[in-house]
Amino acid sequence: MLLAGVYNDHRGPLLASIRAEYGIGFRDLPLRELSELVANLPPGCALWRATGGPNAWSAEMHLLNHIEWRLQILDWRKTPNGQKGRNQPKLSKPPAYASEDSPENAHTERQAAAYQRRQARTQ
Repeated sequence: MLLAGVYNDHRGPLLASIRAEYGIGFRDLPLRELSELVANLPPGCALWRATGGPNAWSAEMHLLNHIEWRLQILDWRKTPNGQKGRNQPKLSKPPAYASEDSPENAHTERQAAAYQRRQARTQ
């Protein structure tokens, strides 16, 4: 059950989000009602920031990200790289979902596993 996983892994942010948005605690709520409240939490609340993904950013945060990127583009156009169309600034992405491993972590884990295999062969 998805809600049970959220409750176990992100109890603090869940409680903070429910209290901030609805002004109530969730201990006495029926599970169905609690799940409906969670499903309707706004983007950018503590729970979505803890779990990551596009909802981790509020609409305002997405807008600010685009504004920042546009300003970077304006500055970049004045540079030699910008005049030649090279190394254009990239738009920042929202944080990855907390349950997903980032490519950097996956690469590091593969390197660690390979190192452990090499060490096991030499012993």
